[in-house]
Amino acid sequence: AHLQQDVEMVIEILEEGHYDLVITYDFCSSVSSACAEMGVKYYSWVYDSPLLELYSDFSKNPVNHISVFDKKQYERMKEFGIPNLY
Repeated sequence: AHLQQDVEMVIEILEEGHYDLVITYDFCSSVSSACAEMGVKYYSWVYDSPLLELYSDFSKNPVNHISVFDKKQYERMKEFGIPNLY
């Protein structure tokens, strides 16, 4: 329920501002979910390693563009099936 409230809040913000891109530090599943629902690209710059939130199906949303700095984490995330991983 908490995740859905966050998603709805982000959707409201996206609707008000008509954004083309959302950028966050680390990965936020509620932002990813809202962006996927609204068709807005989501870029997350991940600096925590490991970031457990990446091990969720939210990380596989096609609107996501995720950058990680840790080569081992990158390899694990690629195996997990995250598209648009850098």
